[in-house]
Amino acid sequence: MSHGRADDPAPWFGRDPHAPVAWRQGQPISGRQFLADAHRLASRLPPSARVVNLCSDRYGFTVALAAAWSRGDVCLLPPNAMPTGTAITSVASVKPSSSNSSA
Repeated sequence: MSHGRADDPAPWFGRDPHAPVAWRQGQPISGRQFLADAHRLASRLPPSARVVNLCSDRYGFTVALAAAWSRGDVCLLPPNAMPTGTAITSVASVKPSSSNSSA
């Protein structure tokens, strides 16, 4: 099954790649821009199998999640909007599973 080119958001969104998929500070963000932002962040992340996403900005959080997933990384999320130090401790206490299981 072909999923299209990585720079072609149509398979991801099934619509015009220039259509807004998010709004940030009152400005629309197109599907193409969202994927470019996620790709740019993914290229800047250090090699890892786990990413801790503590972004408080909704768009930044979504971009970070997409960036991690696009690399095949696990994205660890705090259970709520706790202070950063507490969130890091909470997420760091999670032990990786010895098997890959799906929920």
